[in-house]
Amino acid sequence: MDRRWERRDPRFSKKQKLIRTAEEELESKLGFDLFSEGQNRLGWLLTFSSSSWEDQETRKSYSCIDLYFVSQDGSTFKSKYKFRPYFYAATKEKMEMDVEAYLRRRYERQIADIVIVAKEDLDLKNHLSGLRKSYLKISFDTVQQLMDVKKDLLHVVERNREKFDASEAYESILTGKREQRPQDFLDCIVDLREYDVPYHVRFAIDNDVRCGQWYDVSVSSTGVMLEKRTDLLQRAEVHVCAFDIETTKLPLKFPDAEYDVVMMISYMLDGQGYLIINRECVGEDIEDLEYTPKPEFEGYFKVTNVKNEVELLRQWFAHMQEVKPGIYVTYNGDYFDWPFLETRAAHHGIKMSDVLGFQCDKNQGECRAKFACHLDCFAWVKRDSYLPQGSQGLKINETELLLRYGLFLSCLMA
Repeated sequence: MDRRWERRDPRFSKKQKLIRTAEEELESKLGFDLFSEGQNRLGWLLTFSSSSWEDQETRKSYSCIDLYFVSQDGSTFKSKYKFRPYFYAATKEKMEMDVEAYLRRRYERQIADIVIVAKEDLDLKNHLSGLRKSYLKISFDTVQQLMDVKKDLLHVVERNREKFDASEAYESILTGKREQRPQDFLDCIVDLREYDVPYHVRFAIDNDVRCGQWYDVSVSSTGVMLEKRTDLLQRAEVHVCAFDIETTKLPLKFPDAEYDVVMMISYMLDGQGYLIINRECVGEDIEDLEYTPKPEFEGYFKVTNVKNEVELLRQWFAHMQEVKPGIYVTYNGDYFDWPFLETRAAHHGIKMSDVLGFQCDKNQGECRAKFACHLDCFAWVKRDSYLPQGSQGLKINETELLLRYGLFLSCLMA
């Protein structure tokens, strides 16, 4: 963490406590209140993601990392960790200070700081001798600022590489014999390094932060401090919800969320089974039931019968808000279950991201939330299963053990 930045922004935690965004309001409702003052807290890191905050006095935005923790008693909390995004720039030999001064002037509104550091350069033929090369570590207040400057400088580096071989000898003769012009300093930038490392990954690498480990979390005027507790090995008691949905569909057609409806949601929550029935699709009320395919997989299900689809969705959303699972498990949920629920909720005027925090990314083919994890077991099957692609369905491979309770749905309809 950059200590100079910490001292310059002592109002960080105070401002975050006074003014909360809609996203933070939802996170607080789901159990992740912002930890910004008070005694140290012990937390098991569930997940983390990139975020931002705004200084309410200067109206400036800053990138940061949101950390989501589970305490030993099962309660949850959140912290904001200030971390500046950065990349490295290589210059011609002995031109680091001149290029630094020029970049500070050229990108005065974007660059937060520049430091000259010595790093190992694997491109050097004698790098095994311990020889290190000087780089400019260029830091920013926001990821967007980094992206803008990186895009600009990449064109400069590409241009310089094209003309470097032809002009190197001539420039070496003239060095020191003419006054440097602003454009010449850009010509001295020969490479950019580590600009493509994702912000949250950069944070985890630099601070040796990993999910699934315990940390002592403290807050002071300089920001959040993390101290890893290597003496604690047992994981926290995180609420886990494994769910599956059953939908209507037209004959010989795949279910379409534009007109098909959810008729059942079954889910296991910390070993207890639940089933919500849409009575518009089922002829009579279903009583509580047991489905135990093997003695080691007990399945006692509490059944709730509701009158229509919108009541089914509201019932499930309300239960998830009450129990606040930290991990959701599905089989092919990224492609089917989550998008189907999101579309059907929107059909009834409910925005799923405003209720559970989960939102489907069609470009990436994933459904994610900042403060909870989604494990799609189908991804493991595609990676590890010996079965051919057409035979990787839930009912015919080893991963069905994770969600076998869902098979009882077909028994109900028989």
